[in-house]
This record gives sequence, C-alpha cells and structure tokens, in this order.
Amino acid sequence: MKLGIRSAVEYLFHIINRMLGTLGFRLVPANKPPRSMIEFLSHAKALGFHPSLIVDIGIADGTPEIYKAYPKSRYILIEPLVEFEPVLRQLCQRLDAEYILAGADESVGEIEIHVHDDLAGSSLLGEVEGSLADGVKRKVPTICLDDVLAKRTESPILLKIDVQGAELRVLRGARESLHKIDMIIMEVALISSMEDGPDFFDVMEFMKQVNFYLYDIVGGNIRPIDGSLKQVDLVFVQKDNPWRKERRYATVEQRQRLNERGRKRRRDFATRLTEIGPEPCTIPQHYS
Repeated sequence: MKLGIRSAVEYLFHIINRMLGTLGFRLVPANKPPRSMIEFLSHAKALGFHPSLIVDIGIADGTPEIYKAYPKSRYILIEPLVEFEPVLRQLCQRLDAEYILAGADESVGEIEIHVHDDLAGSSLLGEVEGSLADGVKRKVPTICLDDVLAKRTESPILLKIDVQGAELRVLRGARESLHKIDMIIMEVALISSMEDGPDFFDVMEFMKQVNFYLYDIVGGNIRPIDGSLKQVDLVFVQKDNPWRKERRYATVEQRQRLNERGRKRRRDFATRLTEIGPEPCTIPQHYS
C-alpha cells in the first residue's frame, strides 16, 4: 500500500522521535500547541504588541526571552532575594531598567520568605513537603504593584509574574492598577505544591473577576515524582482586547485551503480502502 505525503511524514516523525526519545528530546509540528515563550512573544509582536513598560516580578536569573523580544522597552524588575542583586544590576546595564529589591505582595510591609537551596524556587508560601524543601526563613520588605504603578503613564504594559504560588497575592496588591495593564504572563500550577497555594481554577476565577481572560498557554513543567504536568505559563489579556474580537477560525482563503486538504484526505482514505480490499470485520466474542 502506498503512503501519502502526510502519512510518510508522520511515519518519519515516529521513527525520528523514537531515536530522539532516548536522549530526552522529540520533534513536534511547528503549529502544535503549546508554544514556547519565544514562539508566543514572536506571535505577539506579529500582532503589533510592543509594550512600553514591562514589569518583571520574580527575576531570579532573569527572563531572557522577554528581554530579547523587547530590548527597547522600559523595565521595572522586582525581586526579594539579595542573592540575585548582581543579576539585577547587570540587567540595568543592558536594559532601560530599574529594580526594586523586595517581594511583591498584597500590602506594603515585611514578610517571611522561604529561601530554598534552589534559590529560584523560593516562595512566600511553604511547600507541602515541609522543611526538606522550604529551606530557611528570612524577612524581606514587601511592596504592592498599586504603589509601583500609581504614577506610571506608559502604555501598553506587560506584567510577568513568577512567584512560586503567591500569584494572587501579587494581583490583590494591584487591584487599582490592573486596568493599566494590557497583558499578564503568569506561572500557574495545575497541581499546587504550596500550602494554601492557588491552582489553575483559582487563578482563572480571580482573573475573570478582574476582567482578564486567558489568551494562550505557554510551555510547561513536568514534576519528577510521577511525570504529571505541574505548571504552565498562562497569558491573559483584558476582556475587550482586540485579539479576542476575531471569532472566525480562518480567512476565506485559509478556509478554502483547509477544505481542499480535507477533500484530499477523504480521497486518500477512499484509495487506501480500495487497495486494502474487502475484508470481513471480526467481532470480539464478548460482543457477539
């Protein structure tokens, strides 16, 4: 039986991925979701999104995909751990940036943070694993986004949040300024490993209340204990964002190509059935 071009490509994908799988890699189609962060930002730029101000909360080693996509934007970098201050200083030399060495929270003051051995995993919340994961406690100052953005007039604004379970605390400190923000990219847990940490549905409910709707899902992180999808980066835009107004799946020209492709698949399928020839259908005994 002859293979169509699509079937041949799918077969090659299967063979190549069996080999790459031994090395921990795999090929995926270019248009298969979820996108990587780089792919999403390229998409956003293609649609004309060029933020004047980017607020990056939870810096750790930085967010190079955003910095590369938008090197000319202004930046406010917010990070609670003094260990990452050299990174903040380097970023301020490379970008039009300022930094705040504090935790973003729902109020101004001081709070204890759990400083992990893996510094990037440090959080205002405790891990369900307890002391083995939590590291040591340290008091850090806190700020709220409402104060940070109160006098900012730039537009549009991109907010990135990566705070290990404290996402809603950050957003509660921004209730008066959320209307200024055009896009939010936020790391969200499907299975929360933090005590009292929000999961996907908690975040979705909150975001809808403040008129932000899910636009895209970017990347993901697999937890080692059982291979489950632990967390993803969610992209939210305001309810009235123009990107949400287009309800069609395709343009007329794109739809015509899709229709032709569908008709070709039907013809190829009919041809394969003819080549196979009539064969009796075997019914399992427990169904007869």
